[in-house]
Amino acid sequence: MGDFQTSIRDVGYSPDPGVGTVDVTAIADIRDAAADGEFTGSQRLGFELVVAVESGATEHSVDFATYSLTAGDVLWVHAGQVQEWGDIHAVDGVMCMFPTSMISPGDSEVIGVRGGWRRSHWPSSGDRFTRDFRTLLDMQSRVAGSAFADTILAHVLSAAVLAMVTTADGQSSGVVGDDRVRQFRSDVDAHFLTDRSVGSYARRLACSERSLYRLVTAGTGQSPRQLIEQRVVLEAQRMLVHEDAPVASIARALGYDDQSNFATMFKRAVGETPSSFRGQHRTADTR
Repeated sequence: MGDFQTSIRDVGYSPDPGVGTVDVTAIADIRDAAADGEFTGSQRLGFELVVAVESGATEHSVDFATYSLTAGDVLWVHAGQVQEWGDIHAVDGVMCMFPTSMISPGDSEVIGVRGGWRRSHWPSSGDRFTRDFRTLLDMQSRVAGSAFADTILAHVLSAAVLAMVTTADGQSSGVVGDDRVRQFRSDVDAHFLTDRSVGSYARRLACSERSLYRLVTAGTGQSPRQLIEQRVVLEAQRMLVHEDAPVASIARALGYDDQSNFATMFKRAVGETPSSFRGQHRTADTR
Protein backbone atom coordinates (compact mmCIF):
# COMPACT_ATOMS: atom_id res chain seq x y z
CA MET A 1 0.00 0.00 0.00
CA GLY A 2 2.97 2.32 -0.40
CA ASP A 3 5.70 3.65 1.83
CA PHE A 4 3.57 6.25 3.63
CA GLN A 5 3.99 8.01 6.94
CA THR A 6 1.07 6.86 9.07
CA SER A 7 -0.30 7.84 12.44
CA ILE A 8 -1.87 4.42 12.95
CA ARG A 9 -0.04 2.30 15.50
CA ASP A 10 -0.33 -1.43 14.90
CA VAL A 11 -0.99 -3.23 18.17
CA GLY A 12 -0.30 -6.95 18.21
CA TYR A 13 -1.35 -9.53 20.75
CA SER A 14 1.33 -10.52 23.24
CA PRO A 15 -0.15 -11.47 26.63
CA ASP A 16 2.10 -11.34 29.66
CA PRO A 17 3.93 -14.54 30.61
CA GLY A 18 1.65 -16.75 32.65
CA VAL A 19 -1.47 -15.42 30.94
CA GLY A 20 -3.21 -17.82 28.56
CA THR A 21 -4.51 -17.12 25.09
CA VAL A 22 -7.51 -15.26 26.52
CA ASP A 23 -6.38 -12.25 28.57
CA VAL A 24 -9.07 -10.81 30.86
CA THR A 25 -8.21 -7.86 33.09
CA ALA A 26 -9.97 -5.23 35.16
CA ILE A 27 -9.81 -1.91 33.30
CA ALA A 28 -8.29 -0.26 36.38
CA ASP A 29 -5.46 -2.81 36.50
CA ILE A 30 -4.52 -2.57 32.83
CA ARG A 31 -4.82 1.21 32.92
CA ASP A 32 -2.52 1.51 35.91
CA ALA A 33 0.08 -0.85 34.43
CA ALA A 34 0.11 0.72 30.96
CA ALA A 35 2.99 2.77 29.62
CA ASP A 36 2.53 6.46 28.87
CA GLY A 37 0.65 6.98 25.62
CA GLU A 38 -0.75 3.45 25.52
CA PHE A 39 -4.31 4.73 25.16
CA THR A 40 -3.67 7.69 22.85
CA GLY A 41 -3.68 8.02 19.08
CA SER A 42 -5.04 5.73 16.39
CA GLN A 43 -4.48 2.00 16.80
CA ARG A 44 -5.07 -0.91 14.43
CA LEU A 45 -5.67 -4.03 16.48
CA GLY A 46 -4.31 -7.45 15.59
CA PHE A 47 -6.72 -9.16 17.99
CA GLU A 48 -10.27 -8.98 19.33
CA LEU A 49 -10.91 -6.46 22.13
CA VAL A 50 -14.02 -6.43 24.32
CA VAL A 51 -14.54 -3.57 26.78
CA ALA A 52 -17.38 -4.16 29.26
CA VAL A 53 -18.14 -0.89 31.09
CA GLU A 54 -19.42 -1.33 34.65
CA SER A 55 -19.25 2.30 35.78
CA GLY A 56 -18.46 5.75 34.41
CA ALA A 57 -18.81 7.15 30.89
CA THR A 58 -16.53 7.90 27.95
CA GLU A 59 -16.41 7.89 24.15
CA HIS A 60 -14.60 5.42 21.91
CA SER A 61 -14.14 5.64 18.13
CA VAL A 62 -14.02 2.62 15.82
CA ASP A 63 -13.51 3.22 12.09
CA PHE A 64 -15.06 6.71 12.08
CA ALA A 65 -18.02 5.80 14.27
CA THR A 66 -17.92 7.31 17.77
CA TYR A 67 -19.75 5.44 20.53
CA SER A 68 -20.82 6.95 23.85
CA LEU A 69 -20.14 4.29 26.47
CA THR A 70 -21.90 4.19 29.83
CA ALA A 71 -22.39 1.60 32.58
CA GLY A 72 -23.71 -1.65 31.16
CA ASP A 73 -22.40 -1.05 27.62
CA VAL A 74 -20.13 -3.48 25.80
CA LEU A 75 -17.78 -2.41 23.01
CA TRP A 76 -16.25 -5.04 20.74
CA VAL A 77 -13.40 -3.84 18.51
CA HIS A 78 -12.58 -6.46 15.89
CA ALA A 79 -9.16 -7.40 14.60
CA GLY A 80 -8.10 -5.09 11.76
CA GLN A 81 -10.29 -2.18 12.81
CA VAL A 82 -8.81 1.21 13.69
CA GLN A 83 -9.78 2.56 17.10
CA GLU A 84 -9.20 5.65 19.22
CA TRP A 85 -9.67 5.59 22.98
CA GLY A 86 -11.56 8.26 24.84
CA ASP A 87 -10.81 8.87 28.52
CA ILE A 88 -10.03 5.42 29.89
CA HIS A 89 -9.65 6.95 33.36
CA ALA A 90 -13.37 7.81 33.29
CA VAL A 91 -14.60 4.20 33.24
CA ASP A 92 -14.12 0.94 35.10
CA GLY A 93 -15.08 -2.58 34.19
CA VAL A 94 -13.51 -5.51 32.36
CA MET A 95 -11.25 -5.66 29.29
CA CYS A 96 -10.91 -8.90 27.36
CA MET A 97 -8.32 -9.54 24.61
CA PHE A 98 -8.08 -12.68 22.50
CA PRO A 99 -7.19 -13.87 18.99
CA THR A 100 -10.12 -14.36 16.63
CA SER A 101 -9.31 -18.07 16.47
CA MET A 102 -10.40 -18.53 20.10
CA ILE A 103 -14.01 -18.46 18.88
CA SER A 104 -14.82 -21.90 17.47
CA PRO A 105 -16.02 -22.14 13.84
CA GLY A 106 -19.52 -23.16 14.94
CA ASP A 107 -19.84 -20.29 17.41
CA SER A 108 -18.30 -17.90 14.88
CA GLU A 109 -21.00 -18.86 12.38
CA VAL A 110 -23.76 -18.05 14.86
CA ILE A 111 -22.10 -14.73 15.66
CA GLY A 112 -21.95 -14.01 11.94
CA VAL A 113 -25.62 -14.85 11.40
CA ARG A 114 -26.52 -12.41 14.16
CA GLY A 115 -24.28 -9.69 12.70
CA GLY A 116 -21.81 -9.75 15.57
CA TRP A 117 -18.69 -9.68 13.42
CA ARG A 118 -19.93 -6.45 11.79
CA ARG A 119 -21.09 -4.72 14.95
CA SER A 120 -19.08 -2.96 17.65
CA HIS A 121 -21.47 -1.53 20.25
CA TRP A 122 -24.07 -3.17 22.48
CA PRO A 123 -25.85 -0.49 24.55
CA SER A 124 -26.71 -1.09 28.17
CA SER A 125 -29.55 -3.38 29.13
CA GLY A 126 -28.94 -3.38 32.87
CA ASP A 127 -25.88 -5.49 33.53
CA ARG A 128 -26.94 -8.57 31.60
CA PHE A 129 -24.02 -8.33 29.14
CA THR A 130 -21.26 -6.93 31.36
CA ARG A 131 -21.78 -9.43 34.18
CA ASP A 132 -20.84 -12.32 31.85
CA PHE A 133 -17.44 -10.73 31.23
CA ARG A 134 -17.03 -10.21 34.98
CA THR A 135 -17.69 -13.95 35.33
CA LEU A 136 -14.99 -14.55 32.71
CA LEU A 137 -12.55 -12.47 34.78
CA ASP A 138 -13.42 -14.42 37.93
CA MET A 139 -13.04 -17.71 36.06
CA GLN A 140 -9.59 -16.70 34.82
CA SER A 141 -8.34 -16.36 38.39
CA ARG A 142 -9.88 -19.70 39.33
CA VAL A 143 -8.24 -21.68 36.54
CA ALA A 144 -4.89 -19.85 36.46
CA GLY A 145 -2.07 -22.37 36.12
CA SER A 146 -4.32 -25.18 34.95
CA ALA A 147 -3.36 -27.09 31.83
CA PHE A 148 -6.97 -26.66 30.72
CA ALA A 149 -7.20 -22.91 31.39
CA ASP A 150 -7.34 -21.91 27.71
CA THR A 151 -10.02 -24.48 26.95
CA ILE A 152 -12.16 -23.42 29.90
CA LEU A 153 -11.78 -19.71 29.18
CA ALA A 154 -12.54 -20.22 25.49
CA HIS A 155 -15.86 -21.84 26.41
CA VAL A 156 -16.79 -19.11 28.90
CA LEU A 157 -15.75 -16.41 26.42
CA SER A 158 -17.85 -17.93 23.64
CA ALA A 159 -20.82 -18.22 25.99
CA ALA A 160 -20.53 -14.54 26.97
CA VAL A 161 -20.27 -13.35 23.38
CA LEU A 162 -23.04 -15.63 22.11
CA ALA A 163 -25.39 -14.54 24.90
CA MET A 164 -24.73 -10.91 24.00
CA VAL A 165 -25.16 -11.12 20.24
CA THR A 166 -28.19 -13.43 20.31
CA THR A 167 -30.23 -11.68 23.03
CA ALA A 168 -29.46 -8.02 22.30
CA ASP A 169 -32.51 -5.83 21.73
CA GLY A 170 -32.82 -4.48 18.21
CA GLN A 171 -30.11 -6.76 16.90
CA SER A 172 -29.62 -6.25 13.21
CA SER A 173 -27.92 -8.93 11.20
CA GLY A 174 -25.63 -7.57 8.51
CA VAL A 175 -25.15 -11.04 7.04
CA VAL A 176 -27.74 -13.79 6.99
CA GLY A 177 -28.38 -16.99 5.16
CA ASP A 178 -25.84 -19.06 3.23
CA ASP A 179 -22.41 -19.32 4.83
CA ARG A 180 -20.87 -18.36 1.48
CA VAL A 181 -22.01 -14.79 2.14
CA ARG A 182 -19.76 -14.62 5.21
CA GLN A 183 -16.99 -16.37 3.28
CA PHE A 184 -17.35 -13.77 0.55
CA ARG A 185 -16.96 -10.89 2.99
CA SER A 186 -13.90 -12.52 4.54
CA ASP A 187 -12.44 -13.06 1.09
CA VAL A 188 -13.04 -9.41 0.21
CA ASP A 189 -11.22 -8.33 3.38
CA ALA A 190 -8.25 -10.44 2.32
CA HIS A 191 -8.10 -9.54 -1.40
CA PHE A 192 -9.84 -6.20 -2.03
CA LEU A 193 -6.56 -4.39 -2.78
CA THR A 194 -5.63 -6.68 -5.64
CA ASP A 195 -8.92 -8.20 -6.80
CA ARG A 196 -12.11 -6.29 -7.62
CA SER A 197 -13.54 -8.94 -9.95
CA VAL A 198 -16.81 -10.48 -8.79
CA GLY A 199 -16.04 -13.45 -11.02
CA SER A 200 -12.80 -14.16 -9.16
CA TYR A 201 -14.58 -14.23 -5.81
CA ALA A 202 -17.28 -16.48 -7.25
CA ARG A 203 -14.68 -18.94 -8.53
CA ARG A 204 -12.95 -19.09 -5.15
CA LEU A 205 -16.32 -19.84 -3.55
CA ALA A 206 -17.11 -22.47 -6.20
CA CYS A 207 -20.25 -20.82 -7.49
CA SER A 208 -21.37 -18.77 -10.48
CA GLU A 209 -21.44 -14.97 -10.52
CA ARG A 210 -25.22 -15.13 -10.73
CA SER A 211 -25.45 -17.39 -7.69
CA LEU A 212 -23.07 -15.16 -5.73
CA TYR A 213 -25.09 -12.08 -6.66
CA ARG A 214 -28.31 -13.78 -5.53
CA LEU A 215 -26.83 -15.01 -2.25
CA VAL A 216 -25.10 -11.76 -1.31
CA THR A 217 -28.04 -9.56 -2.27
CA ALA A 218 -30.45 -11.72 -0.28
CA GLY A 219 -28.12 -11.79 2.73
CA THR A 220 -27.04 -8.16 2.85
CA GLY A 221 -29.33 -6.10 0.63
CA GLN A 222 -26.31 -5.09 -1.44
CA SER A 223 -24.57 -6.52 -4.48
CA PRO A 224 -21.11 -8.13 -4.38
CA ARG A 225 -19.70 -5.16 -6.30
CA GLN A 226 -21.15 -2.71 -3.78
CA LEU A 227 -19.59 -4.61 -0.87
CA ILE A 228 -16.19 -4.68 -2.58
CA GLU A 229 -16.43 -0.93 -3.13
CA GLN A 230 -17.44 -0.40 0.51
CA ARG A 231 -14.27 -2.16 1.64
CA VAL A 232 -12.16 -0.03 -0.69
CA VAL A 233 -13.84 3.11 0.65
CA LEU A 234 -13.19 2.11 4.27
CA GLU A 235 -9.50 1.64 3.55
CA ALA A 236 -9.45 4.96 1.67
CA GLN A 237 -10.98 6.69 4.70
CA ARG A 238 -8.38 5.18 7.01
CA MET A 239 -5.53 6.24 4.74
CA LEU A 240 -6.86 9.77 4.17
CA VAL A 241 -7.18 10.47 7.88
CA HIS A 242 -4.27 8.52 9.32
CA GLU A 243 -1.60 8.76 6.61
CA ASP A 244 0.24 11.77 5.20
CA ALA A 245 0.37 10.67 1.55
CA PRO A 246 -1.19 12.90 -1.13
CA VAL A 247 -4.62 11.90 -2.39
CA ALA A 248 -3.10 10.87 -5.72
CA SER A 249 -0.72 8.44 -3.97
CA ILE A 250 -3.57 6.96 -1.96
CA ALA A 251 -5.58 6.52 -5.15
CA ARG A 252 -2.69 4.63 -6.75
CA ALA A 253 -2.20 2.47 -3.65
CA LEU A 254 -5.84 1.48 -3.90
CA GLY A 255 -5.52 0.54 -7.57
CA TYR A 256 -6.73 3.74 -9.26
CA ASP A 257 -4.35 5.05 -11.94
CA ASP A 258 -6.62 8.04 -12.46
CA GLN A 259 -7.16 10.17 -9.34
CA SER A 260 -10.39 11.59 -10.76
CA ASN A 261 -11.91 8.11 -11.00
CA PHE A 262 -10.99 7.49 -7.37
CA ALA A 263 -12.48 10.85 -6.33
CA THR A 264 -15.70 10.13 -8.23
CA MET A 265 -16.05 6.71 -6.59
CA PHE A 266 -15.30 8.12 -3.14
CA LYS A 267 -17.75 11.02 -3.45
CA ARG A 268 -20.47 8.69 -4.70
CA ALA A 269 -20.00 6.45 -1.66
CA VAL A 270 -19.31 9.04 1.06
CA GLY A 271 -20.99 12.19 -0.22
CA GLU A 272 -17.86 14.36 -0.18
CA THR A 273 -14.49 14.52 -1.90
CA PRO A 274 -11.45 12.75 -0.47
CA SER A 275 -9.81 16.10 0.39
CA SER A 276 -12.94 17.34 2.15
CA PHE A 277 -13.24 14.11 4.13
CA ARG A 278 -9.59 14.30 5.14
CA GLY A 279 -9.86 17.92 6.23
CA GLN A 280 -13.04 17.39 8.22
CA HIS A 281 -11.81 14.37 10.16
CA ARG A 282 -8.31 15.66 10.78
CA THR A 283 -9.80 18.89 12.13
CA ALA A 284 -12.10 16.86 14.38
CA ASP A 285 -9.13 14.86 15.68
CA THR A 286 -7.39 18.04 16.89
CA ARG A 287 -10.34 19.41 18.88
